[in-house]
Amino acid sequence: MNKKRQLQFTDIRQYKELDKVIADIESTKQKNNEVCDETDKIANCVQKLINFRNRFFGEPGTELKGCVIPEWKELPPKIARIKDENLKRFALFLNQRWKDLCRQGILLLGRILDCERFGFVPNGGRIYYLRRSQPPFLTPMMYEYYEATGDIEFIKENFNHLVKEYEFWVQNRSVSVIDEKGYKHKIYQYHTISNVPRPESFRADIRAAVEVGKNDRQKFFQDIASAAESGWDFSSRWFRDRNTMKTIETTNILPVDLNSLLCWNVNILKYFANIIGNTQKAEEFEKKGQEAWKALNAIFYNKLKKAWFDYNFRIKSHNTLFYPTVAMPLFTGCYTMLDYGKSTKVIDFMNESNVFNYPSGIPASLKNTGQQWDLPNGWPPLQHIIIEGMRKSDNPEAQEMIDVTGTIPKPGAGGEYDVQDGFGWTNGVVLDLLTTYYDRMTIGDIGQNVTHGPSVRPCRSKTHRIRYRLVPLLCTTVFYFLRL
Repeated sequence: MNKKRQLQFTDIRQYKELDKVIADIESTKQKNNEVCDETDKIANCVQKLINFRNRFFGEPGTELKGCVIPEWKELPPKIARIKDENLKRFALFLNQRWKDLCRQGILLLGRILDCERFGFVPNGGRIYYLRRSQPPFLTPMMYEYYEATGDIEFIKENFNHLVKEYEFWVQNRSVSVIDEKGYKHKIYQYHTISNVPRPESFRADIRAAVEVGKNDRQKFFQDIASAAESGWDFSSRWFRDRNTMKTIETTNILPVDLNSLLCWNVNILKYFANIIGNTQKAEEFEKKGQEAWKALNAIFYNKLKKAWFDYNFRIKSHNTLFYPTVAMPLFTGCYTMLDYGKSTKVIDFMNESNVFNYPSGIPASLKNTGQQWDLPNGWPPLQHIIIEGMRKSDNPEAQEMIDVTGTIPKPGAGGEYDVQDGFGWTNGVVLDLLTTYYDRMTIGDIGQNVTHGPSVRPCRSKTHRIRYRLVPLLCTTVFYFLRL
């Protein structure tokens, strides 16, 4: 659709249900030139536009074809060893769901092809997402794949694509920061080049910009798009006043989770280089790994709070409010044997913040802003990062076995899209926890109703009351997303 035709719909797009339809004009039932010719007849009439949509466009998601998973097993070995029969039955139910949810070309191989073509993994499968990336999880995904299959040829074939994605962040999303000792470090941030309303959320962005001065709106749109690039859209993490969208300043924030993730990328790339026999690259990434570790501790570690936090580049200080990202260095292993004591201090900080008093899981923040990545919402990957970060830390306190009970939480709310059936994050996190702690997690008395503190809303599922034995957070995470 050309710019003239897009402008025709500026007023009409106040109707939320039309946002994605107009943005995704390539998903048409008929040829694009026929569709564009028809736009000249619509003018600014809502009913005509709705009729136009119904005539030329399919339902959302119909452009994605289902797929058959040849490697799918009815009873995978990891699920077969789950001791609790009720939990095993639930894991089998989730395993069955993958057959229904599978779509052609949108997982690991599709992301590699994106990286080969564009040099990075775009934020989504649309042309208008080419101005922003996904968080760099492709290399960790490849690591999980290799650990499960031992497919070294696949690593050899795609190693250069993984390096290419890493270099995208180095070249396009990095800044130099000088620490308190005068040393310079390469630090990464979310920083898109887009400074206009997001096509998929045009209406919301235009309305939000009303509260911002005209001279500041391009920066405002850039900060919104950069927050979308982070996956945390939206959160008080990005707000100058920690409360309102109009103060968003994503491009001034250096995120601890992103830098931990890229530190992890470097370590995995070093590992891959070694196993495929690329000594030169292994040495190169060994050096980069040391630099990343030094940067993480020099810029993000707060000596007073004794934990890692986001760093505000504008005011040269940390945001020491609680966010689950405090555990990201533990999850990615971006600290040395000499730093193991820091995991205890991170848990102390979380205890002081009272985040373990929420029986339904760890909240995305302690700020109730109405945004979906803030209180009272909790998200599966954040629970997973904390649980696995504690496990990897070898901290006895974090791994303590106790009984936990809870109540049925309300489903999470907020955000710009409808809740999806079979949310992949939820299913993946629960399956990983069930298979990782297969011998330690058990169901107790169903129906117990004990509340230890305020509730957090899980972002996707309704659940039953349940009782477990394991790390409190592990218990309440599966508790959230369990449906028997």
